[in-house]
Amino acid sequence: MGRDAFEKAVTDPESVESLKSRADVEDIFFAEFLTVPDQAYQAKTGKALPVSPKGKAVPSGKEWKTEDDLKHRFSRLFAKYFGSA
Repeated sequence: MGRDAFEKAVTDPESVESLKSRADVEDIFFAEFLTVPDQAYQAKTGKALPVSPKGKAVPSGKEWKTEDDLKHRFSRLFAKYFGSA
C-alpha cells in the first residue's frame, strides 16, 4: 500500500474501501496495526507511550452530529454499510 495509499486516505477517507479489493493487500484492518504507535514511540524514546497525550485534547477536523452529516460527508461508505436511506 505505502505512502500513496496513506496520503490518498488522508485527503479522501472513502478511498480506503477500494484497498480491500486489491490483490496485494491481505488485511488492511490487521489488529496488530494498533500497536505500531506504541512500538514506534518506545523505540524512539525508550519509554512507554503515555496513556493520556499532552497537548490538544480535542479532535481536529469537521465535527458531525447526525447520521445525515455522515451520509453527506462519506456518501460511498455510508451507502455501502448503511444503505442509501
